[in-house]
Amino acid sequence: MEIPPYILSAEYYNKETETCNPQFLMAGISKCNFTFLIVKRWCFGLSCATIEKITQEDAAMSKADQIFLANCQEILSRGTWDTHLPVRPRWEDGTPAHTVKCFGLVNRYDLREEFPIQTIRRMYLKSAVEELLWIWQKKSNNVRALSTGIWDAWADETGSIGKAYGYQMGVKHRYPEGEMDQVDRVLYDLKHNPSSRRILTNLYNHHDLSEMALYPCAYSMTFNVTGNTLNAILHQRSQDMLTANGWNVMQYAVLVHMLAQVSGRRRASWST
Repeated sequence: MEIPPYILSAEYYNKETETCNPQFLMAGISKCNFTFLIVKRWCFGLSCATIEKITQEDAAMSKADQIFLANCQEILSRGTWDTHLPVRPRWEDGTPAHTVKCFGLVNRYDLREEFPIQTIRRMYLKSAVEELLWIWQKKSNNVRALSTGIWDAWADETGSIGKAYGYQMGVKHRYPEGEMDQVDRVLYDLKHNPSSRRILTNLYNHHDLSEMALYPCAYSMTFNVTGNTLNAILHQRSQDMLTANGWNVMQYAVLVHMLAQVSGRRRASWST
């Protein structure tokens, strides 16, 4: 079997398992000379990424880059493999999609210092923002409202993903001030109740889980106004580090910028 052309060196590649060698990945991350560029498949989480050699002279790393590499290093050095357990995710050929994971990673991004976008690999900011607006602005659960095909695998014949993501954002709830959906409630509180510690959204509605095509991963945002500064925390039950980390970081940084602008606040930081 020939080594795929996007694998630069045979020493990184295991021909039998068609995966990258985690020992070499770990060494590369430690030296900051190798970074994950494209996900080949998620058979063993991080060890299944294709890699490309990038030197620090070739790319000046952003803080988002540094946080991403530190995450990868921690997962590989401290993570736990689930290869001995039955798992729900499957590949297209039906084989189990095992991963190596760490629980409870927390990252902080100061939006006053930089916009947290990775520079060590290609980032699709326009598509990421489109997905964000699909959920937060359109409050849609129909993938036909998106130009990308990322969600197509979960949609039914009408394009719906059920009562997930945007659907939950659009459901109106009764408050003393009147009926509002979750987004409008956040906007109302940022403007009228900035000292509140109840400014949050939650997409993980247990009552509707059975009618969702997939359970939400990035499921909750908590907002806090300190002085005139907006801060936010994104809660995620799960994240594919190579596939989604850079994507989610960009999305919710944009969201904090947008909410700060419309509520007249300064944007400061957000955590995930």
